[in-house]
Amino acid sequence: MCGIVGGITERNVVPILVEGLKRLEYRGYDSAGIAFQEQKKIALIKSLGRVKDLENKLNKNTSSNTGIAHTTSVPNGFFHLFSLCSSYKPGVPRHDTSVNRPPVIDT
Repeated sequence: MCGIVGGITERNVVPILVEGLKRLEYRGYDSAGIAFQEQKKIALIKSLGRVKDLENKLNKNTSSNTGIAHTTSVPNGFFHLFSLCSSYKPGVPRHDTSVNRPPVIDT
């Protein structure tokens, strides 16, 4: 199962996204990530494990009004939104050979 929470606000959305992930913890997952706008660029923080592990990676002063966060379970090595798999290499086709589906090209 995975869960996605996102927002665009006039205040800091980062703690709202983290709280949203905490509320999705009951669904079961093995990794989490958050992406947010930071000075006209996209910052990406990702973590294997619990939402608390992701939260510990965030700077306490992290602030943005736009962002998206997500938890996921990666069954059978299936590629997911934030590429948390340690073997991830941009531009290399990835697919699960145990099922018949086309490879995903990551860019």
